[in-house]
Amino acid sequence: MSDNLSSRLGYVLNVCKNIYQPPKGSLDLSKVKVQNLGELNKIIKLARDNGLVYHITQSDPSLLSQADLTIKQLIHDESATYELYLRKLRDTLRDINSILGERTFLLIKTIYTYPRVTKDVDIAVTNVSDALTSFLAKGYTHTFTEPPYKETVMKEGGLSTAIHERVAWKKVVPMEEKFLWEDPRNIVFHDLNLRLPSGEADLITMMAHIPFESVYFNLGDVLYMFNLSKKADWQKIIAQARANNWERTLQNIISILNGLHRSMYGVPSPIESVVPAHRDVKADFPLPCPLWMILRAHIEKRAWEKIFSIGSYMDKRSTIPKYVVTDNTTSAREA
Repeated sequence: MSDNLSSRLGYVLNVCKNIYQPPKGSLDLSKVKVQNLGELNKIIKLARDNGLVYHITQSDPSLLSQADLTIKQLIHDESATYELYLRKLRDTLRDINSILGERTFLLIKTIYTYPRVTKDVDIAVTNVSDALTSFLAKGYTHTFTEPPYKETVMKEGGLSTAIHERVAWKKVVPMEEKFLWEDPRNIVFHDLNLRLPSGEADLITMMAHIPFESVYFNLGDVLYMFNLSKKADWQKIIAQARANNWERTLQNIISILNGLHRSMYGVPSPIESVVPAHRDVKADFPLPCPLWMILRAHIEKRAWEKIFSIGSYMDKRSTIPKYVVTDNTTSAREA
């Protein structure tokens, strides 16, 4: 195993192979095991910080048998949180299908290839005003507006639903509207017929989200992006970034992803055949996006309205969710 890769990350990567299967020649992580309770606490810390506790405990149920009472309670709480979220998500999606019609919207930023909890359900529609009217007619409450492309509604007992006319953060738009709707992926999720954007549109959304909104690289998201990147048409992605004034930012994000892949697996990422640049970066998740990259992204995009909010980005970076292990490693608590 690489000196730059901790054993706890190696273990998590191995149990997350169902999210992303690395290429041949990658580091052999199959022999990385949980050695003791202290190591288990560190694994749970890493998973908790990246929203992967439910996933890794489902992938490796033996973790529960090795845990102390504190960790068992944490795993139980995380499982209960996800199960409640899943019930609300199914009910909310069923409602959206009923109100709008299952082929009139795209589900974005919500369902990936691993179980994850999101703060709301995000959908894209062709006319946000008409969609808002339809929700209000069915008893939803209008809870938030973000001109010019986003409205948010909610119904008691369900999840908040963010309605987008474009994938955008205020006026920061990473792709053309028609591109978002090209080649949607049809899926069945708990007996519900849904449509997701193409892999390319999904990748654009996730990569643009890092410098313009979330300001950090989440491990689960990175693995999902690696998986999408295997079949993605990167020339289409680069063309969209160029047309929407953030091509250099895209190259910077990709260079970090490529560097992370080398640090995590010891081999180049699937993206490097098209975009060969990579940065030396230690895989330590959640990984804050460099401030210089955030600033350059906003300058390149001419996002003057958002650039004055850089202070809030720094606040976000300092409040990236952390799970703190106590000194004696026999118990843990949330920061």
